[in-house]
Amino acid sequence: MTRPKVIFHIGMPKTGSSAIQHVLAANVDALSELGVHIPYPETLARSGKATAGNAERLWNLIGESDSESETTDAVRTWLAESIAPEGLTLLSSEFLSILSEKETEILAAVTQEFADAAIVLVLRDIYDHAFSVWTYKSKEGRETESFTEFCGSNYIHPPPGQSGTPIEPLEKFSRHFDDVRLGHYSSESGALAMMFFALVGIEIPAGEIAGGDIRVNPSLSLEEIELVRVLNEVDPSRRAARRLGDGFLRQSRSGNPIPDDPEALLALENALGESVREINERYFGGKSVLRFRSQSMEGSAESPSPVAMKAVELLGEEIALMWKYILKSLESRLPEWELSLARFAPEIPADFDPIDYLRINPDVLLAGADPYQHYAESGKKAGRIWKDSALPAF
Repeated sequence: MTRPKVIFHIGMPKTGSSAIQHVLAANVDALSELGVHIPYPETLARSGKATAGNAERLWNLIGESDSESETTDAVRTWLAESIAPEGLTLLSSEFLSILSEKETEILAAVTQEFADAAIVLVLRDIYDHAFSVWTYKSKEGRETESFTEFCGSNYIHPPPGQSGTPIEPLEKFSRHFDDVRLGHYSSESGALAMMFFALVGIEIPAGEIAGGDIRVNPSLSLEEIELVRVLNEVDPSRRAARRLGDGFLRQSRSGNPIPDDPEALLALENALGESVREINERYFGGKSVLRFRSQSMEGSAESPSPVAMKAVELLGEEIALMWKYILKSLESRLPEWELSLARFAPEIPADFDPIDYLRINPDVLLAGADPYQHYAESGKKAGRIWKDSALPAF
């Protein structure tokens, strides 16, 4: 009798994990006809938003266990309920990437009792992945370091319980599973789904994959990240940031700008260079498939459009409604801005009011700019108004 098979998709942040999970959810019936079992499909597609995958409960059970024996029993019970008695079972979650070494060892040993197992990971070029992870964490208010600092610290050495580079989980799972399959990330329409199904060993014509043309959301630029940071700071409800993300940043972007940061790139190459070479040799036949920087991503950090002005157009009166929160935030930054006043004093009018300047010029506010520096370097030449008596706000 042929043993059943199970494939664990070890999702990594910003490598298209949610897109893959949505494609799986959209093709449950078609995959079932091919002998592929997708347990708990309802966990894979939640209103078009990111999910924790259909193996989230497995991760939770492992985390709730107090000993190795409890962990073993929890994994055994869950797998017995989840793995189909024949054919192929697909399980996916980003949380699996942060299992400990011992937990990964237990998962491998227990899985062997039920089925032949394989691991699938999707890798993204290192520099581009680091930037995308940093922008995501910054947008959520969970990262305070600059991109350069992040590359040399939290990305290479993530805090406990957090993911960093895709190399650590790859090496960890490779120590405990014999069958490990790697794919290379692509944001091109349809490419991710086709690549994933090829790794799994499922043959579905591209035109028959429901949702197979899904595109991965592009990373935010530095200007957009600063904009979202400002909004999250001044609006505790985060309603404005969410509306901006849904209505503009997600739909209106025409590029995927990633900054040129030689210092960050050097830090990554120094720390991970040997690992990248070994991965290319072992999994990609010596070809330089996994790189530090994708050639298609090289370019300027400038936003493809006047982001702050577009935000003003989109948010409209909501900026005024948030003013009491904005004012509190701005007042806390006055000491910081006063340092700039001394630098730009010759260009600053005697009656210049930095808070009025930002209230009258909301695009400057939403760009997170220092009002004194902005007025001195560009506002004066552009004829910007700087005091409340000259123009009603908004």
